[in-house]
Amino acid sequence: MLGTGLLLSVSAVFADDPGAALADESPHVAGLIDAARAGEQARDYPLAAQRYCEAAREGSAEAMFRLGRLYSVGLGVRRDNAVAASLLGSASRLGHAGAQQMLGDLPAPEGRQPDCDSLLPSGAVSADSAETPQPRSTAHYASVLPPGKRKLVKVVETLAARYKVDPRLVLAVIVAESGFDAAAISPKNAQGLMQLIPETAERFNVADPLHPEQNLKGGIAYLRWLLAYFRGDVQLALAGYNAGERAVDKYRGVPPYEETRAYVKRVLELYPLATHPYEDGLVAPSVTVIERDARVEARKRRM
Repeated sequence: MLGTGLLLSVSAVFADDPGAALADESPHVAGLIDAARAGEQARDYPLAAQRYCEAAREGSAEAMFRLGRLYSVGLGVRRDNAVAASLLGSASRLGHAGAQQMLGDLPAPEGRQPDCDSLLPSGAVSADSAETPQPRSTAHYASVLPPGKRKLVKVVETLAARYKVDPRLVLAVIVAESGFDAAAISPKNAQGLMQLIPETAERFNVADPLHPEQNLKGGIAYLRWLLAYFRGDVQLALAGYNAGERAVDKYRGVPPYEETRAYVKRVLELYPLATHPYEDGLVAPSVTVIERDARVEARKRRM
């Protein structure tokens, strides 16, 4: 447990510079931390704790440190020295200077970790609710990859933010496509990390599909296009990525191809979300989506 000398006053919790650099964080995690800071400024401490917890779950030492401080004084969460010590210990082991300074010569303990969903107020629903399966985190992918390939996760995070695609979806696609083998070539001549066929590579201006960053740019650009075309329907976008959007429109849904259905199932096991934000205006919607939405509206009118 934290000693009494390490328990912070409320003012000390927020004494650091709120503009501290987050250059080492992914855009997704940096956004969570910024949202948590905004919650602090608005004195919405439960929201701040929830967002810090989500970022800590992604492996952010900064978020672990900040959430640990909230636990040490009971802001937005029930005061719990054991959880505070565990969070600060985790941040310290990841090299966080502030956590190391707070712990001093005390051992960096490993113990109780917070359940992010339990931080929500009664009756609230979280996008990351335990009732809804959640995608594998980017930190998970980095942790299971060999050291030489871990940098690919950072590249994906950077490019995915540029194209406004969830990096967790991109990583799930890479697992299903190539297993992170940048030199992979399929019998159908699909190449690289995201298995771009020559037509797709040309379509998205990829000169060398076996160059990891070029391949990722092309694959992520195609995912962005498919998400816009299918209006954020993840299952249809994945089917389009595997079989082509024309095949999806031909069958007005996931084509009855064994390979495509197995592919969609595999990616959704890693990224079990039905919808994804999309860029409106990038492309006209698919006829599959137009007809589906028309059927839904017709049913609503009959009710």
